[in-house]
Amino acid sequence: MSDLVMPDMLRQSSIARFDNCSYSLLLDLLSPRMQRGNMAARGALFHRWVAQALTQMRAEGWTSYPVEMGLELLLQVLAQTDVPDDDVVHLPMRELRWLRVLVTRWCEGGEFAAARILAIEEPLYMKLKVPDGRGGTYERVIKGTPDVLVADPPNGIIIPDWKSGWASPSREVEKAGGGYEDNGAIEKDQRLSDQGYAQQIIYGALVLANLPAVDRVTLREAYIMFGEYREATVHRWELERILDILGAIVAQIDLAIAGGSTSDRWIPTAGVHCGICPSPRQCPIKDWEGIPATLDEAKLLAREWMVAGTVRKDRLPLVKGWVEANGPIEIDHGKGRREVGWVANSTGNGRRFALYEPKDAPESPFDARMEAVLRDR
Repeated sequence: MSDLVMPDMLRQSSIARFDNCSYSLLLDLLSPRMQRGNMAARGALFHRWVAQALTQMRAEGWTSYPVEMGLELLLQVLAQTDVPDDDVVHLPMRELRWLRVLVTRWCEGGEFAAARILAIEEPLYMKLKVPDGRGGTYERVIKGTPDVLVADPPNGIIIPDWKSGWASPSREVEKAGGGYEDNGAIEKDQRLSDQGYAQQIIYGALVLANLPAVDRVTLREAYIMFGEYREATVHRWELERILDILGAIVAQIDLAIAGGSTSDRWIPTAGVHCGICPSPRQCPIKDWEGIPATLDEAKLLAREWMVAGTVRKDRLPLVKGWVEANGPIEIDHGKGRREVGWVANSTGNGRRFALYEPKDAPESPFDARMEAVLRDR
């Protein structure tokens, strides 16, 4: 019998967490009240502030929110007097200044079409068919609570996702795994964050399932600190494929929960999501990957990164000088032959100095031992 309790419904955040790192979801199930650092608390408080500001804007018919009123509202949000004990978060006083910055920049960020708001923090539910591994399916209820739903005529919905962290928006389009992007997004050279891809899939399915008249759902990631946004769109004709993806992920989650906390299906995976992990100290790959759990560890990691950057910068002109005089430098590489040298840009204009794979490079040799290691990993 599993020592984990199978939830009646799966939240959007649980599915997204499992998609990033299944072991992280296990830690969340074992200790749901654990909070990772100040960023999580800052984000929770800021999103509560946005919800209250938008509610007032819609009621009053405003298209903007004055900074003075925003800072006054922030004081009420910080008190958390109307928040259940289970939802109270802690943010040190030294971090409050960044909340003031976020509120000020949001208020000064331009007009918001509050009249088009359809819902604010209203939960959406849907029944999802999940493959049972025997040729059949079973039903699971999925729940998600978008910050806000905004009408996007004709027949569209925009879901803003305000980013309160320090991560800057990506500058590159990554078509493989970068999100379902419409032509407009590609022309703007946009790409969603790693977390945004999962949000887009889940929220898109929830909205399309609940609102039959909607043909497209756009997730818009708004980076408050940078005054920029990135967006991508899911269309109704993609719904069947999206539901298949969700069904496969939910099947993995259910099997992992049914197997208990010792199941091999809880696989730790390092990545940018480690910054919001609820319990990095308990991560089995913490020391291997260098995932910081304290400020001192983060400082050490930053110093190593700075040293590596300095070494790379100092060596670059020396390597370039050799290449200019003697041609590309061949380097042994685990994936096959590589060279360091000049290559033409993909646009056809100019060139760049990089590590690249020559067009005539042979395929990587098959290594049985390496294959076994990769299979185990």
